[in-house]
Amino acid sequence: MDKFSPIDELDKQYFNVLDNLRASGEINMFGAPQWLERNHGLPSVVAKAIFTKWSDTFSERVMSGEVQL
Repeated sequence: MDKFSPIDELDKQYFNVLDNLRASGEINMFGAPQWLERNHGLPSVVAKAIFTKWSDTFSERVMSGEVQL
Protein backbone atom coordinates (compact mmCIF):
# COMPACT_ATOMS: atom_id res chain seq x y z
CA MET A 1 0.00 0.00 0.00
CA ASP A 2 1.50 3.32 -0.98
CA LYS A 3 0.17 6.85 -0.93
CA PHE A 4 -0.38 6.83 -4.69
CA SER A 5 -2.56 3.73 -4.78
CA PRO A 6 -6.30 4.25 -5.28
CA ILE A 7 -8.45 4.68 -2.20
CA ASP A 8 -10.28 1.44 -1.52
CA GLU A 9 -13.10 0.52 0.85
CA LEU A 10 -10.72 -0.45 3.65
CA ASP A 11 -9.00 2.94 3.33
CA LYS A 12 -12.41 4.63 3.55
CA GLN A 13 -13.20 2.75 6.74
CA TYR A 14 -9.95 3.82 8.36
CA PHE A 15 -10.31 7.37 6.99
CA ASN A 16 -13.67 7.55 8.78
CA VAL A 17 -12.02 6.33 11.99
CA LEU A 18 -9.24 8.92 11.62
CA ASP A 19 -11.70 11.71 10.73
CA ASN A 20 -13.69 10.93 13.87
CA LEU A 21 -10.53 10.76 15.95
CA ARG A 22 -9.40 14.15 14.63
CA ALA A 23 -12.81 15.68 15.31
CA SER A 24 -12.79 14.33 18.87
CA GLY A 25 -9.56 16.13 19.70
CA GLU A 26 -8.58 13.05 21.71
CA ILE A 27 -5.00 13.01 20.42
CA ASN A 28 -2.56 14.96 18.30
CA MET A 29 -2.99 13.36 14.89
CA PHE A 30 0.75 12.82 14.49
CA GLY A 31 0.21 10.04 17.03
CA ALA A 32 -2.51 8.44 14.90
CA PRO A 33 -0.34 5.68 13.39
CA GLN A 34 0.53 4.40 16.87
CA TRP A 35 -3.13 4.78 17.88
CA LEU A 36 -4.16 2.63 14.89
CA GLU A 37 -1.58 0.03 15.89
CA ARG A 38 -2.83 -0.14 19.48
CA ASN A 39 -6.56 0.17 18.87
CA HIS A 40 -6.94 -1.72 15.60
CA GLY A 41 -4.05 -4.18 15.80
CA LEU A 42 -2.44 -2.96 12.59
CA PRO A 43 1.23 -3.57 11.81
CA SER A 44 3.28 -0.38 12.02
CA VAL A 45 3.95 -0.19 8.29
CA VAL A 46 0.24 -0.52 7.47
CA ALA A 47 -0.82 2.03 10.09
CA LYS A 48 1.74 4.52 8.78
CA ALA A 49 0.64 3.94 5.16
CA ILE A 50 -3.03 4.50 6.03
CA PHE A 51 -2.19 7.64 7.99
CA THR A 52 -0.02 8.97 5.16
CA LYS A 53 -2.76 8.38 2.61
CA TRP A 54 -5.32 9.97 4.98
CA SER A 55 -3.07 13.01 5.46
CA ASP A 56 -2.31 13.34 1.75
CA THR A 57 -6.00 13.28 0.81
CA PHE A 58 -7.39 15.31 3.71
CA SER A 59 -7.52 18.71 1.98
CA GLU A 60 -9.09 17.19 -1.12
CA ARG A 61 -11.72 15.43 0.98
CA VAL A 62 -12.48 18.67 2.85
CA MET A 63 -12.84 20.59 -0.41
CA SER A 64 -15.21 17.93 -1.79
CA GLY A 65 -17.38 18.15 1.34
CA GLU A 66 -16.60 14.58 2.39
CA VAL A 67 -15.01 15.88 5.62
CA GLN A 68 -16.38 18.70 7.74
CA LEU A 69 -13.99 20.90 9.68
